[in-house]
Amino acid sequence: MGNAREAVIIGAGVGGLAAANALYRTGWRVTVLERADALRPIGAGIAMPPNAMHALDAVDADGMTLGARVRAVGVSSGAIGARRPDGRWIFRPSGDPVGRRFGYPVYSLVRTELLAVFAGQLPGDAIRLDTTAQVADPGAADQRARVETTDGRVFEADLVVAADGGRSAVRRTLFPDHPGPADGGYVIWWMLAPSLGEEEEVLASESMGKGTVWGTWALNDGRVYAYATVLKELLATGNGQADDPLSQLRAHFAGWYPQVQRILDAVDPASVYRDDARWMQTPLPAYHLGRVALLGDAAHPMTPDLGQGGSQSIEDAVVLAKLLAEADGDVSALASYTAARLPRTMDIVKRSKRMSAFHHASTPAGIFLRNQALRLSSSERTVGLFLRSFDPVFGWKP
Repeated sequence: MGNAREAVIIGAGVGGLAAANALYRTGWRVTVLERADALRPIGAGIAMPPNAMHALDAVDADGMTLGARVRAVGVSSGAIGARRPDGRWIFRPSGDPVGRRFGYPVYSLVRTELLAVFAGQLPGDAIRLDTTAQVADPGAADQRARVETTDGRVFEADLVVAADGGRSAVRRTLFPDHPGPADGGYVIWWMLAPSLGEEEEVLASESMGKGTVWGTWALNDGRVYAYATVLKELLATGNGQADDPLSQLRAHFAGWYPQVQRILDAVDPASVYRDDARWMQTPLPAYHLGRVALLGDAAHPMTPDLGQGGSQSIEDAVVLAKLLAEADGDVSALASYTAARLPRTMDIVKRSKRMSAFHHASTPAGIFLRNQALRLSSSERTVGLFLRSFDPVFGWKP
């Protein structure tokens, strides 16, 4: 690869490392700049739906697709059920209807394992940690882009991929007049707990109460990945609870069914991450400027109600690399990247926000209608019709 074009990726999260892999496998020399001193992901676990797996299967990693490498460390969820706060099933999972319809089930895994798979397929010197970077010049057709770091280093590149998250500094630099993400209206927690023991089955499920969702997923090493979302107006913040995520969670979920309590009692406090939901209410005018491409949450943050944040960043990465390869590396292909990704991702941003209102119903009538809709749409007779509505999301292939 002595004459390979050079790409600088800002951010070593899911999208950044996926882009590094996709570009590297199509002939680019890649440098990933990450401000943290370790691959420290936001969120404890991640659910990988079928569209993410199909995207990763398009990236060859030494005779084995990147998707196959991810599946080797993940665990298939099978069907995903729904419960009430008292533990009664709205519908109980059985079989694998998602896998049958879309080719893959939803896989769950620890985010650090996912990043380790991605990082492990890159050259040893590709990732540079403890490096905060910003775009100093986005470049042009006849001029390379320039990236500068806070410690004075300068990188010139044929391509810059901004994968620096929902609070993207690069996005603000490229589009300073854009308002940025809007408040999603609720708070999110992600966490890990040790195994609850062989005698207790952990089924992939989401439990729904008033303005509240609790998610539980088994991991391949026996641990439990859990997450919670709660409307902001329902959260108690007294006695320092806002500064103590576990205390706030335990207070809010007091009285929920026993497995929730056992998970909260066992959670590793170091694994807990809390954030506000955000979504890109106002679309960006483009996902590129000059030689810079925005990717993932830097371009289109979304609420997690469809589990598509990481998946859309992976799709972005694969499409970007594919279009550049077809154009023999000519960055004029970035216009095609915007054309391919902006409509799809903004459709999913809006779908996720609509699903958020459904998930976080907070009136008695709204809760009743939500639970009835879930029960009826996910019965053995109607699950195929229900899943058909997700074809535009989960059915995507590169």
